[in-house]
Amino acid sequence: MHGPIVYILILLAATVLPMILAAYSLPRRYAPGSLYFGILMLSTAFYAGGYALELSSQTLEAILRVVRFEYFGIATLPAWWLLFALNFSGRRTSPGFVLALLAVPIVTLVLVWTMDFHRLYYASCWLRTDGPFPVIGMERGPWYWVANVYMWLCLLAGNVVLIRYARRAVAEFRSQARLAAFASLAPWISNGLYVLGLTPWGLDLNAFAVPLAGVVFAFAMYRHGFLDLIPVARERVLETMREGMVVVDSKKRIVDTNQAAREILGLGKDAVGRGIRDAAPGRGDLAALVEAGEGIVRFSLSASGMQDRHFRANVFPVSDDRGRCLGNALILNDVSETKALMERLSTLAGTDELTKAFNRRRFLEYGERELAVARRMGRPTTVLMVDLDHFKRVNDSFGHAAGDQVLRTACARIQAGLRGTDLLCRYGGEEFALLLPETDPQRGLEVAERLRADIAGNPVDWEGQAIAVTASFGLFGSVPGAGATLEDWLRQADRALYASKAGGRNRVTCLEE
Repeated sequence: MHGPIVYILILLAATVLPMILAAYSLPRRYAPGSLYFGILMLSTAFYAGGYALELSSQTLEAILRVVRFEYFGIATLPAWWLLFALNFSGRRTSPGFVLALLAVPIVTLVLVWTMDFHRLYYASCWLRTDGPFPVIGMERGPWYWVANVYMWLCLLAGNVVLIRYARRAVAEFRSQARLAAFASLAPWISNGLYVLGLTPWGLDLNAFAVPLAGVVFAFAMYRHGFLDLIPVARERVLETMREGMVVVDSKKRIVDTNQAAREILGLGKDAVGRGIRDAAPGRGDLAALVEAGEGIVRFSLSASGMQDRHFRANVFPVSDDRGRCLGNALILNDVSETKALMERLSTLAGTDELTKAFNRRRFLEYGERELAVARRMGRPTTVLMVDLDHFKRVNDSFGHAAGDQVLRTACARIQAGLRGTDLLCRYGGEEFALLLPETDPQRGLEVAERLRADIAGNPVDWEGQAIAVTASFGLFGSVPGAGATLEDWLRQADRALYASKAGGRNRVTCLEE
């Protein structure tokens, strides 16, 4: 009888220990993985405690009653295991991912609690008395294997995450990462032995293995450096971060700064204890932001021989555990690269990559504005549609690279013949669209004829060969009336272009209103 008592006592210890670890871990959520580690330990305590009661039961009915509650720990444990591994290694998990990961455990719980009405989880159960204490014997149903495959996948995924983290962890965290990776193997081994029937008397060793792994995890998290990271963060993280930080107390006096803030604002060593207006006299906008306690300020700094630097400053309150405001933190972000990138993206979004003219979207956007101004002011406007004649022959005879060169050259010649206020875009393929503000149809015809002659009279040089190019023009213009849109005008110009094509190409056709 000593054997059963020893096992039950060990299980009771395996119940109490995870509860202690959970109580220690849950309040320390700043340590990576602490939240899910605490939940994992609570789940383990439920598992081990339930298993102790299971081994103490003498009838099949009593065992099955305990098993139903025990599965609140067994079914959810793989999900908490994987979530702990992900968070311990620094990966964030969304609420949607957590809910998806808990789907299989929830189904498992429902099937275990309703096992009397189906054979999906346990096909049949009986009481085994061939060991030192009664244990449940079972014929496993189909969902049992689904749940076990799910558990194996979670364990394996957690192992892979922890082992990969141990391999890439920086020196400060390498020892605890290796400990966690080593401990993660214990449940995998114990579960494999149990499923293969290699455990003594059919005992489920996971109830022992997971608490043992938990002890090693706790040792890795709290003994080897994570709690020591807080003072390290001040010296290594705050001082090396690119963002500037200025902390002020409730009286708006500077109490701390980092290197980036000192360089941005030109703060001296005597800045601590002074207000921002005094310590950085040229930055009244930031002082007002700090005094207001909320908001955003954008500012630029110029330096001789260097490009301007652009910054975004925002402020947020610094509170204690009781929610009392102790002061404010001012964060200074250098957004120069972002600003330049946004300007570049804006240019790319409205520019045809090949010809560098506007693309259709940007042309329509600007063209509608010009048409609205012309309508309001009662001024004439002309639009042109231009199509390079027999362009397919160029591609077929000389290749697509030659065709690209013809498009670039034609576009450049058109652009050179326009005013700075005129709009030009590559409308599609070998077709271009133009808008000429304050230009009546007669003047538009003169411009179009000049552009047509320039294109036709100057063959494009391509690798020593002269490629003859001509273009057909369609024109429509007038003073815009109420309801006139650029799309309507372009359709009219396109009709005129079609007439030029039908009339033999290399000509200008004006469609009268």
